[in-house]
Amino acid sequence: MEFQSPPFGKVCRGACEGSKGGSRQCADALHRATLKLSDDTQRNLGRLSSRIE
Repeated sequence: MEFQSPPFGKVCRGACEGSKGGSRQCADALHRATLKLSDDTQRNLGRLSSRIE
């Protein structure tokens, strides 16, 4: 089973374009997008490791 996640660059660009408030909001949006991707990755790894055991 393969886990699909959006390409990191696409997520970052979307976060920046969506913020429309200059570099500070862009940085905050990037940070949130990064955390979300990280959470998704942790969940996927948890699922995979439970299948392996």
